[in-house]
Amino acid sequence: MADGDEAVEGLMAIHILERGSHPIYPYGVRYGVGAGVEAHLAALSFRLFGVSDVSLKLSGLVIWLLCLALVFGIGWCLGQIDVACVATLLFGFAPQGAQWSLKVSGGHMVAVLICLLAIWLLERGGQKWIVALLLPFAVFAHPIVLTLALALAVALSIEVRSEERWRVITSLLTATVLAMILLWPDEASVWNPVKQNFDIWRVITGLPFVASTLFTPNLGGRTWPNPEILTVSLLWLFCFVIALIRLRRPKHLLLYGLAPWGVVLTVGAEHLVARHLLLLYPIGCLILGHDLARRKHGAWMLVVLLVLSGAWIQAREIASPAIYGPGTQDQGLDRERARELIRSLEKAGIHHVYCTDPMFQWNIIFGSQERIL
Repeated sequence: MADGDEAVEGLMAIHILERGSHPIYPYGVRYGVGAGVEAHLAALSFRLFGVSDVSLKLSGLVIWLLCLALVFGIGWCLGQIDVACVATLLFGFAPQGAQWSLKVSGGHMVAVLICLLAIWLLERGGQKWIVALLLPFAVFAHPIVLTLALALAVALSIEVRSEERWRVITSLLTATVLAMILLWPDEASVWNPVKQNFDIWRVITGLPFVASTLFTPNLGGRTWPNPEILTVSLLWLFCFVIALIRLRRPKHLLLYGLAPWGVVLTVGAEHLVARHLLLLYPIGCLILGHDLARRKHGAWMLVVLLVLSGAWIQAREIASPAIYGPGTQDQGLDRERARELIRSLEKAGIHHVYCTDPMFQWNIIFGSQERIL
């Protein structure tokens, strides 16, 4: 079942099919052009399989599988088949995969996909100016990748030979101007969680929670998960941090692992949750894969432990009766109760309701395919 944010994209996809509209931002939001990509993929899925939660989430699965392929490709560039296989195993069985392999949530995974494509092109020795073209569009897809995109832009501008530098800078400027002309949000879009005032203390005190829940399925949660999930998350986090500390080469991999943390300075402290560091999900698996594939003692036992612990969390999530989304749904929404409510309203012939929950209203509208507003 779609969560509230995903239901918005489901409605966007319905409107693409029925009205010929082509929205690119989630309704009422000033960021996340990647939502338009997801919605158009979902519209194609609706055309092929009909309108449903499963059809909607198939578009998220397509994007996740492309990310999985890029993780393998980047791992291959970093250290041949051993690094590629370990990183791909970790990405496939990481705890986040339970939810984020199917999420259609405001363009998060689209932005991650574009950044992974840029990293893959860099690691395989592709043209730097092509990478530069991708970075502004990654930021517009979702601003959670802003600090990595900035770091890559600076690194590209500094590291290339002087005769190449003008092409990289020209590409960056051209892509930025094009993205702003084509994708700038209109004034009807109101929601914007950008930091309004800088409170470093709230950022510092909030970081332990964000870091500790970085490897959990529910990346939008604002309270501590249960002890079993927290233990697995801390295990993955500890291994990731150790691998990051041990990392010496390639130097770009260290940049990929550190730059995404800067996003905590761009989001309002009251909105900051682990999903704002979603980019560290595949990058963390690549850094872990690079480290574990080169260890001489106990590496495969640790790989098995991480994979089994992640798979266990995924199995728990499959059995859960709840869906998890942002805001009021961060602690879960019972799927069957939500569906029963929609069925009851339709059976009673009720077509308009007043809903005090700003997220559940979208579940009602999409779940009834706009028969209830």
